[in-house]
Amino acid sequence: MSLEVELELVRDRSFRLQLATTITDSGITAIHGPSGAGKSSLLRCLSGLEPTATGVIRFRGRLWQAPGVFLPCHRREIGQVFHDARLFPHLDIDGNLAYSYRRRFSDCGPTPEEAAASMGLEPWLHRYPAQLSAGQQQRAAIARTLVNAPQLLMLDEPLAALDAAAKPPLLEALRDFNRRWEVPVLYVSHQLGEILQLADQMMVLKAGQLLASGTAQEISTRLDLPPSHEENAMACLHCVLDHHEHQWGLSVLRCGPALLQVDRLARQPGERLRIEVAARDVSISREPAQHSSILNRVPVTLEQMVASSPSRTLLRLRLGEQHLLARLTRKSVAQLELEVGMPLYAQIKSVALPPQLIMADDEATRPEETMARPVQPGN
Repeated sequence: MSLEVELELVRDRSFRLQLATTITDSGITAIHGPSGAGKSSLLRCLSGLEPTATGVIRFRGRLWQAPGVFLPCHRREIGQVFHDARLFPHLDIDGNLAYSYRRRFSDCGPTPEEAAASMGLEPWLHRYPAQLSAGQQQRAAIARTLVNAPQLLMLDEPLAALDAAAKPPLLEALRDFNRRWEVPVLYVSHQLGEILQLADQMMVLKAGQLLASGTAQEISTRLDLPPSHEENAMACLHCVLDHHEHQWGLSVLRCGPALLQVDRLARQPGERLRIEVAARDVSISREPAQHSSILNRVPVTLEQMVASSPSRTLLRLRLGEQHLLARLTRKSVAQLELEVGMPLYAQIKSVALPPQLIMADDEATRPEETMARPVQPGN
């Protein structure tokens, strides 16, 4: 079962969205690309908000759109959150949740109490939208959509109004929702960090065309695709918490053949985690450093390198079955006499791996235990 899409949308001769793909109907699929790539337009087409779009859309065997067939938005059983909250201004937050819950598509979804807890909304349930910050309103909009029990959840830059510290617990709450209720999620974001914390699959759009799709781990480190060339390019490593070094306040993660040390995590050994490693935080040496303040020195193989600017070279490094990115100056590459296939050592500062950017992977926690876990009130 899947979401089958073959679409064309032409808008004023200045923009054309044209793609044919099949999207898995499980897990979380991120849609990434620059402004104007067609990310929001794709979601609007899927939800039935672009009646001039032509083509075929079929979800889990049910035909939503085809020549002579157009299922209206309210019959597609979609939940959609836009980058602005769009709450009912005359209802308090509790009223907004209750309104959506009474109109839920099925009983396979959280209660208003569960959704409010997962989004940290309890302090504001009896406030009206105008009394809340933009970030608080967006939390309420997400919760209102979850209680509607959609069969497909679509999120368009839903965390744009939130500060960086507020995002990780909300991303984890969305992941808990996906795991517990088995509702597929399409997540649009410009932020690679959000995507790598949250998504299983990733689609890259540019100028209305689909450049590539695959696992978020793989797509984010492909040197022939734009994400790896962005200033904040990063890789995602799937790890297991091996043990804690209590005397140093550190936790040790096993990532394939390598061990990484990070600030102490409030998690148990054996838990599966994912961690982001920015390309700018990886340096390279040909020999293991004997006297260095950098704790994380892991053996890698130089798999590929390309020029990313007149002064920089981008490296793709194999670490077991996973990959890291590193961005070096061309001068450093020449001085180290780097060649593809060469064994190297990647050096990563522990302080470049902050704990708030580490979240549980799919098998880390039972979802029924985590859906109602509150986040801290704030923005």
